[in-house]
Amino acid sequence: MAPGPSLDDVDDVTLQDLATPLISSTSEHRPLLIPFNPKDIPCYVKPLPPNLGPVELAYLKERGGFSIPEDSFRDGLIQVYIEYVYPHLPCLDLNALVTGIDNTTGSISLIVLHAVMFAGLAFVGMCHISSAGFSTRKATQTRFFEKVRLLYEFDCEPDRVALVQALLLMTLHSHPLHEQKDMWYWTGRAISEAYSCGLHRAANPSDMTAQEAALRKKLWWCVFVRDRLVALGMRRGMQVTVAYDAPMLTRDDFDSFLLSLGLADGSFARDMEKQRRLSTIFIATAKLCIA
Repeated sequence: MAPGPSLDDVDDVTLQDLATPLISSTSEHRPLLIPFNPKDIPCYVKPLPPNLGPVELAYLKERGGFSIPEDSFRDGLIQVYIEYVYPHLPCLDLNALVTGIDNTTGSISLIVLHAVMFAGLAFVGMCHISSAGFSTRKATQTRFFEKVRLLYEFDCEPDRVALVQALLLMTLHSHPLHEQKDMWYWTGRAISEAYSCGLHRAANPSDMTAQEAALRKKLWWCVFVRDRLVALGMRRGMQVTVAYDAPMLTRDDFDSFLLSLGLADGSFARDMEKQRRLSTIFIATAKLCIA
């Protein structure tokens, strides 16, 4: 029997070459994957990184990674996130989130936006979920969580701070008992990314603005608190083990704000005294997690 061709006889074939038929349209066959168009993502979302090729982009589009709900559903999810999730896990700059929706310069991270909407699904009314075409809250949460997971696993966000924010919100997902990538796993990923961008270290005032330093400080303590609460709830080991010198939060790290836009209709966004009380509670929670 004649020997088969060796690897040296085979021309180099790239992933793009192999997948081109999947994203190419012909007159006889409907394409399996529809090519990505930059207009597939809203103008207020940051551009995607250049490391994503046509195949990855087409696949993410097919899986709904770039699909944003109708404005009414999106806004409803953001409203309940601000009211019920943010006060207990203040890992975002709310003003940047709310004002960014009306911004056309592309300032919002796609993975963070999806993570915020996923987190809001636990509290939004079923009327909103039904109007969006979903039958159950659980199915909707799973669908939205998968979007965040895909964007993370395809390296769609180069900003590590944004990754920590999204991963923290992913830890709110309730996984089946047999699932290996459970909330303890995602907490570990958030901790790893936090270490990578130095959130566990005291910020140098000369390297960033006071607002940026306060956000990084809050984000680290969100990671720390979430690590302790997840470990306690799942009876697993704590994962923050590396020494840290990030100072404890103070009231000055929490800006009081009055969000008057339609995205912030809840009492938290309009009640500065409530903001003060809830930030004090979060600081006390962080201190308890150290003890």
